[in-house]
Amino acid sequence: MRVSLPAVLAFLCGFAATVVVVQHRAPSLRALHGSPDATHGPHHLRAAAVAQRKPPADPVPVAPPPPTGLLSRLREPPAAARAEPAAARAEPSAAERREAEGRAAAAATAARETAAQEARAAAPAAARARVAAARAAAAAREAAAARKAAAAIPPPAPAATPPAGETRKKPKLVCGGQAVESEVVYWQDTLETPATLPAPRQDAYLTFEYDAGGWNNIRMGLECLVVLGHVLRRTVVLPPPQPLYLISNNYAERRDFGFADFLNVTLLGSHSGWRTLSMDEFLSQKIKGAPVAKPQGRGVWKVVQSRADATLHSVGPRFATFTKEGKDAGGWMPPQKPPGQSVVKLDDLHSARHLHSPGSGSHRLLKNFYSFLYFQDKEQNRFYKRFVRDFMRYQDEIQCAAHRVIQKLRAMNGTYYAIHARRNDFQYRLAKISASDIIDNLRPIDIPKGSLVYLATDDPKGTCTGCLYERKPCHTYPIPRDKKMGCPDDPSWTAFEKYGWRVVMLGDFKRELGHLNPNYYGMVDQVVCSRAEKWAGAFWSTFSAFIHRLRGYHGLGEESYYHTPGKLMELRTERRSGPGWTRDWRAGWTDDDAGELIGRAAA
Repeated sequence: MRVSLPAVLAFLCGFAATVVVVQHRAPSLRALHGSPDATHGPHHLRAAAVAQRKPPADPVPVAPPPPTGLLSRLREPPAAARAEPAAARAEPSAAERREAEGRAAAAATAARETAAQEARAAAPAAARARVAAARAAAAAREAAAARKAAAAIPPPAPAATPPAGETRKKPKLVCGGQAVESEVVYWQDTLETPATLPAPRQDAYLTFEYDAGGWNNIRMGLECLVVLGHVLRRTVVLPPPQPLYLISNNYAERRDFGFADFLNVTLLGSHSGWRTLSMDEFLSQKIKGAPVAKPQGRGVWKVVQSRADATLHSVGPRFATFTKEGKDAGGWMPPQKPPGQSVVKLDDLHSARHLHSPGSGSHRLLKNFYSFLYFQDKEQNRFYKRFVRDFMRYQDEIQCAAHRVIQKLRAMNGTYYAIHARRNDFQYRLAKISASDIIDNLRPIDIPKGSLVYLATDDPKGTCTGCLYERKPCHTYPIPRDKKMGCPDDPSWTAFEKYGWRVVMLGDFKRELGHLNPNYYGMVDQVVCSRAEKWAGAFWSTFSAFIHRLRGYHGLGEESYYHTPGKLMELRTERRSGPGWTRDWRAGWTDDDAGELIGRAAA
């Protein structure tokens, strides 16, 4: 093959140019892309650039290119290869580092001076900040306890299903001779005595004295004794009117009040299984040695007790159990029995014609009827809860006044909340707290600002006039006072308004109350509180306890709380029954066998 000389020269020139270009580009390509340990981070690029500036350990001699000509232009590296890497240009000098460190030190000094100035300015508020932090921590603990208790509570019990063929139309309230629809109604009009009970005894009587405490202590004893008289099939003799503790407002020129002034005796008398006599009838016809002249005042009880055939046994921390025939239930123990209590036997009193309950000392019946009297027969257990609910309710005059007040509250604001605050002669000092303390204790249940709040209290003026500590009025002690004294530093209710609640009391509804007996005002308060969206009462108060029962009848038992310190969620505990008088329990308005609400009427 023949090759021309120009072709050979062109081939050699192209080969030489290619070798030169590859030699110039290889270091940069290895540093940026081809090296086994190369990365794209700035520190690695900086190290690669420094390495390029250092001479290699074993330099390879390369002949210098010709200064001019085609090969010189071909061997010149591209602009990107000639440029110094960016990472190398970013390397700060020692002077730049010293300048940056100086600026950082100056900034730190300025920050420390600013913090010191702010700390000096905040010093006067340190105490307030600590108090606020303590309150916030307490509220957080209460909220956590509330969430824990709420999580353990079963959902509200459903209403019991009526038996087949039974209709439960909601009764109407009769006010001024007119039947009206009212949300205060929780009762039924008809209730038949269980067929398992024997017929009433024709010549057996139960007399009893009122409890020496206030109305709600008296009411608890009445419920126990009315049920006891019914199950023993005795005729219950009602005590005569007399002065009652805290029922002292002179009304219609009299100061003596009794059973019939507050509870509907006519309604009780309409029940087929109920037998009752007035004390006057008993003294003139049935007492041993009748007729007997009625003594004045409390002298009547000396006569009644002296002529009784037997006295009810001490009931102290004890409870009674019954068979379906109304006799002692022997070894049977109720599932909800009060812990730590023993059974009281009553069969030995059966033969006594006249049985008397003194109502004081160890005979005092200061307890809930459903945690004192237990029935082995489920039908009877259900019956007596309905009997107390339906036939031992407040007089219609009281219910109607409450109905009018609630209507007015609904017109003011569709939803209202309620608080019962007990003070004055209340012996439990820890429950007598200020309005600001009540607000703090109730934060976890969220009564919103702007809410309409109904305040039921025995201290409407907010002066705690009847509050005593060691028999001395609270105002005689210097402020600040220990909270254990039961003497709030600020007894007023103004903190409620400052917080944002719109507060009303019963005294704001004089038009709705009309000419109502002022001794009924407390009962009206209870009924009004029973219909509130949420309600908080005072622990240890039997007044608050009955509000809880009424709310249970309405299906609102689970939206009931205490504002007493440490007792917020007491009414939402899982336990369904308990001893004593400090509170009511779900067992009062639910059936033990299924836990359902005792048959509420349909609207």
